[in-house]
Amino acid sequence: MSAEHAALIVEHAAFVWRVLIHLGVPRSRLEDASQEVFMVALRDSFAGRSAFTSFLYGVCRNVARSERRRYRDDSEVPMAELPEAVVQPAQEGELWVKRAHERLLRALAQLDEAQREVFVLFEIAELSMEEVACATASPLSTCYSRLYAARVQLQSELRRRALSPTPAKEAKS
Repeated sequence: MSAEHAALIVEHAAFVWRVLIHLGVPRSRLEDASQEVFMVALRDSFAGRSAFTSFLYGVCRNVARSERRRYRDDSEVPMAELPEAVVQPAQEGELWVKRAHERLLRALAQLDEAQREVFVLFEIAELSMEEVACATASPLSTCYSRLYAARVQLQSELRRRALSPTPAKEAKS
């Protein structure tokens, strides 16, 4: 691998990881999926018709689709609430963030693929809406509509799942 390829991987690794996880790649498959994204991206030459991140997103999208089809794990039974865990006070914040992220991933999984793609690219990968339209090969107005619909559905789903932390139990007097 050349130094140029290594620099490209280092520069875009966080973007690829973030996109893959939010497109539904199972955590156990993230490293392999990320490696596959870079293998494809380096094998297929970038034509320069769009931003490199748009090209890279297209590769991520295809790899994520393949991973979701290949490695569906239906053995887990989703629960409305996670069982209470005993944690130290300093760990509560980290635990809340982890649980909130897990809820977000489950809510993202409820979106249809087109809405999920636009939401992930705009809100998580922080691409401009023009770059999102280019990456998804969709009209700009369609992307805005999908983003709006995704936000509404996600808000509804997250409210339903009670994203806010549970209030601390009050001490009895």
